Amino acid sequence: MKQYIMIFKYVEDHMKITKIILSIASISFIVGCATTSKRTLVSTKIENSEEKKIQSELIKREVKNTKTKPEVRKAFLEGVNLAEKAQSIADFDAAIAVFKQVVEMDPIFLEAYINLGWLLERRGNKEEAEKIYLTALSYDQNYKLAALALSNLYKSQGAYKKAITLLEDLKKQEKNSIPEIEYTLMGLYRLSGDYTTALALAQSKLEKNKNDIGALNNSALTYAKKGDYDLAVLVLKQIIALKPELAYAYNNLGVISLRQKKFDEAISYFNQAIAKDKSFLLAYRNLGALYLENNQYTKASQIFLRVTELNPYDFAAYNDLGLAYMGTREFTKARKVYEHLYEKEKNNAYIFKIAVSLNNEKSYEESRTYFEKYLKETGSMPSAEEGGLAYAQKARGYLERLEDMKKLKSLESQSATMGGVEGEKRGKEEILKDDELDLLDFNQDEKQTKLDEGPQQ
Repeated sequence: MKQYIMIFKYVEDHMKITKIILSIASISFIVGCATTSKRTLVSTKIENSEEKKIQSELIKREVKNTKTKPEVRKAFLEGVNLAEKAQSIADFDAAIAVFKQVVEMDPIFLEAYINLGWLLERRGNKEEAEKIYLTALSYDQNYKLAALALSNLYKSQGAYKKAITLLEDLKKQEKNSIPEIEYTLMGLYRLSGDYTTALALAQSKLEKNKNDIGALNNSALTYAKKGDYDLAVLVLKQIIALKPELAYAYNNLGVISLRQKKFDEAISYFNQAIAKDKSFLLAYRNLGALYLENNQYTKASQIFLRVTELNPYDFAAYNDLGLAYMGTREFTKARKVYEHLYEKEKNNAYIFKIAVSLNNEKSYEESRTYFEKYLKETGSMPSAEEGGLAYAQKARGYLERLEDMKKLKSLESQSATMGGVEGEKRGKEEILKDDELDLLDFNQDEKQTKLDEGPQQ
């Protein structure tokens, strides 16, 4: 299993990195990309850890433009209200419809484009979200929120160069420096593998302010990305010395400890992060992922249950909670989690997981029904998001297994009234001596929680 992203390439040798560090007046650091809201970790591969609470993402401020018509303002706030209370796909779609109506009523209401794009992203409509952000920029090419939203979209798609070009162009047009853009660029250059530029941008900020937390944290993450964990830890500890209340600094130390396979130390750091900020979902999720990785399913279930209490919209945490319940053999609880997820997301992968849970509850006929439903819903070419061909192949195998179990019961019935079937019966029993399906072993990808490196400052 590869639950953590631990592979980094050395681009420069240790002496060169040391020279860079010495040239940065004072060291300490944090993630660096200028978002003020905390990010929650996404444990399934729903592109890299950008999921956040709806309440912290939507633009909710009152519209200051006096030219905005009252009915437009009312519709805008209605969309915000719908999105905040959304608990299902239908709710999200209702909010999306309202914001589409707002931009039709007032095509230059730029805040509405940002909310609309964000909701479309959450629904997986990234292509349409890109068009929405580009439309906002067509009305105001210097609209910072649209540029940052679009760059984050490109980032989520791994299109780092497109994101960099977009923000560098915006940066050239601005007379004054924009910290959010500078920090975002540091992160993008780091992710693209251009560590030299990432460190140079951080150094330019630190020359002006040696205690610039955002620049220091970006430096630390770049060192970690390069595999120089000692320097990364040094900087993070200096951040804590400067601002001991910063929970994400402890979280980042926990991530680095994981990459060094110091599990007890990582647990300690994640717990310290949580102690500093009881609502810091990322630290909870990293801690839960660590427990899953080490098969401590009871502890993992407790952590992920807490995450779902703090953020009912965190469906990835629900998925991990289901995995933890499978690990503790609480199959009914796991099934109820997957039923909840299917109701909210309508992802066919949850049909498969419900089927596995039912099998392990020994509700074999119901399990058969759900495996058949999964194959019917996904067709001959199920999507990667719905488990892919591996799920389909496994579902067919499980159905064959259930059929063998049915035949075995028939043989048992026959053996009570006639002889000559004991040999065949023993053969079936050998095949079916363990009729419990292990979702954890089959679906290893579910446990490959991608440990993120903290909120960007």
